[in-house]
Amino acid sequence: MEIPAPRLSRSALAAFLWIGAAGAKPQEQFEVASVKPVGGGTPPHTVNLNVDHDKVSLDAATLRQMVGFAYTIQRIRVLLGPSCPEWADREEFDVVAKAGNPNLTRDQARVLLQKLLADRFQLKVERSTQQLDQYSLVIGKGGSKLREASAEGPRGLTPTLRPDGGWTLTIRRSNLVGLINTIANFTGMPVKDETGLQGEYDFEVSFQRVWEDTSENAATGPTLFEAVEKLGLKLVKSKGPQEVLTIMHAEQPREN
Repeated sequence: MEIPAPRLSRSALAAFLWIGAAGAKPQEQFEVASVKPVGGGTPPHTVNLNVDHDKVSLDAATLRQMVGFAYTIQRIRVLLGPSCPEWADREEFDVVAKAGNPNLTRDQARVLLQKLLADRFQLKVERSTQQLDQYSLVIGKGGSKLREASAEGPRGLTPTLRPDGGWTLTIRRSNLVGLINTIANFTGMPVKDETGLQGEYDFEVSFQRVWEDTSENAATGPTLFEAVEKLGLKLVKSKGPQEVLTIMHAEQPREN
């Protein structure tokens, strides 16, 4: 009896063809990519490397932020070299690219983003190791007070600058990566996650200022460090070797 050949769905066939092509030669660059400057200032926001099947995007990201995503390193450890233009940490860009791989992973997207930055921004970077002040996020003596995330709803970290000058970070259905990167940006120091917490959580971090201020006209309210401790976590300062990435050269992006 003749056995009929199995039928592949369109998505499965596309994935199969991609695997065959990728096995022969890894993809070296995006099929198409758009890099457009964002006009005017944008409100406080988080920047993410968004990977959706074969589409990759970043919204309102500086070159320094894009380098951090491309090379998997905290923005605070991306340094501006003596020949690096100041706009690399100021001007924002929207990036939309298509890879052609319906099963693109984040690691693959990072490699393609490195090539895109080199082509469009003429980016040149150098790696090195430096002794830096740093913070470690650890669990406090009383244990973590984070609550597990709800099954539905928005996902991510939203920063809000309040009318009183303080900040509220709203985290929904997320791990601690966003919080750790945000703390690094506020403190200007690298932050390591040593909590061991692997889940997704819903929580808020509200603080009036980053550092303790004992001056007469200082604003009242918790510091960032005190707000973190309310979560059952703690920031511990130390000094140690950190890998840094220095932007040695960059130019305004070439036309799409």
